[in-house]
Amino acid sequence: MTTVVQITPEIGPGTGVGAVAFHLEQEWRRAGVDVRRFTLDEAGGAWLPAATGGVAGRLSLLARVVWFSTVGTRRARRYLRRHPDQLSVCHNDALAGDVYVNHGIAQAAMRARGHYRLRMLRNPVLLFTTARDRRRYSGGGDHRLVVNLVSDEERLLRDVYPGLTLPTVVIGNGVDVERFRPPTPLERAQARERLGLADGDRLVLFIGNEFGRKGLPVLVEALGLLAPEVRLVVVGGTPDLVAAEARRTAARRLGDRLRFDGAQTDPRPWLHAADVL
Repeated sequence: MTTVVQITPEIGPGTGVGAVAFHLEQEWRRAGVDVRRFTLDEAGGAWLPAATGGVAGRLSLLARVVWFSTVGTRRARRYLRRHPDQLSVCHNDALAGDVYVNHGIAQAAMRARGHYRLRMLRNPVLLFTTARDRRRYSGGGDHRLVVNLVSDEERLLRDVYPGLTLPTVVIGNGVDVERFRPPTPLERAQARERLGLADGDRLVLFIGNEFGRKGLPVLVEALGLLAPEVRLVVVGGTPDLVAAEARRTAARRLGDRLRFDGAQTDPRPWLHAADVL
């Protein structure tokens, strides 16, 4: 039986990158693959506090990223040496694993948002991960293959790291078409009722954990130019991200047209209610 170990700080639904690993785990197990986990717990970092809001939350995030990138790398490599028969897939932080799944390039995202140098200097997590990933993509010895989820990320990866020597491939995230199917009329009516939507309301749905990088501030400003029956619901984000976005002037102007529902393990009810995703 094939054995795969996934290396990432957390694995679970509604956790961003960890959700990708979670659903891969489920599908592989259905296919008869023995799937193991190497997470922050296995890396000895379970004692680190979860990243929440405010300055303390940002420091917690930095501590978790640095721990899994350093101590986690060392312990993951030791685990892999002990289990040379296992295929290893790394999703985040650690410099270990046969396959590395590229879930985004921070440098490219910050350049796209403007004021690149200022954004990098203001965020020590970005400075650290940029230095770490320069080693990942330029050293060439940590992984055997890089998987990009979309063709644009393949292009960006080679633009940002022109010296990349690792082979790369594009494999998109799969979709469970049985779970994520169009709703029945009754399911849609119930979902819209739960959100307090009137018949004439039009719902725009945003799902994501990184608001700035994924364009939520622009969407919030655009909503203010639309008719008052157009509403926006945001699913995802940490408490500090939600609080920061809710404080923005453009968000406050929308009043009850903008709603933040936080991270959810199952987004289907919101998808059932939405007119635009």
